[in-house]
Amino acid sequence: MRKAPKDGKTRFENQQTQPLREHRVFNNAKVVAEGWYPICKSTQIKPGQAESFKISYQRILVYRTKAGKLAAMDAFCPHMGADLANGTVVGDNIQCYFHQWQLGRDGKLAATRCAVFPDGVQNQTWPVQEEYGYIWVYSASEAAYPVPLPPGLSGQDIDYWNIANPTLFAHHHVMIVGGVDLLHFATVHGVDVDFELETEESDRTALWKLDGKVPRVGWRSKVLHWLVGGRMNYHAKVAGGSYVALAYGPDLKWSWSNKPVPPLYIAWGCVADENGISQVRVFLVTK
Repeated sequence: MRKAPKDGKTRFENQQTQPLREHRVFNNAKVVAEGWYPICKSTQIKPGQAESFKISYQRILVYRTKAGKLAAMDAFCPHMGADLANGTVVGDNIQCYFHQWQLGRDGKLAATRCAVFPDGVQNQTWPVQEEYGYIWVYSASEAAYPVPLPPGLSGQDIDYWNIANPTLFAHHHVMIVGGVDLLHFATVHGVDVDFELETEESDRTALWKLDGKVPRVGWRSKVLHWLVGGRMNYHAKVAGGSYVALAYGPDLKWSWSNKPVPPLYIAWGCVADENGISQVRVFLVTK
């Protein structure tokens, strides 16, 4: 399959002849939907360092104290708007380089060189977590759930590998919708499956369980019949429109031994820029 050239990083092309439908949240590059976003590798922010990142139109400061604790908040100093990432980590605080105002990890003003200490000064803070070797920021004042593990691995020790970091020339909502686009198994992968779907929802996350029988049509289907009796199943954990974790083959058994097939676990996290282009982080996960 030939790939169309990508000579720019925008999805706002062909607007005169193929205008995008406006949605309040879905596929909207101007909205940071609530969820977890993998903004950088954990090793990028060392103790005593600070850096700011963009999630769509929202600039977030992330810094690590000398003791290694992480903090995330709105990036601009509430005094005169300087980017706090240009400042200095002082103890548990981030100090602005301009007038040396200090904000604590809770976003509150902790110190200033002003003669009168201003009351009520505070930046919006964001929950932050390290998972899969990345720093993740949750786009609300409180996280409704931790960064999910793939279905079947919750509560277990895991190993992981960051296996790919593709640029998605579309909003990541479109990619996640593909997780339940069942027709693409036939059109893209050449395997026509009659899936049955079960859904579970909790804590603003959804679990989709799909299981189906593969007809004996084509060499791929014949291989699946020989390996696993012609069945396909996968579970998808979807969270916030920015994250999906998959377990491929969680209920399959080898045809010749009737023993369980080891599932394949994959997690995807996405960060969109202001043009609606998403940077995708793909992780292979195992027990």
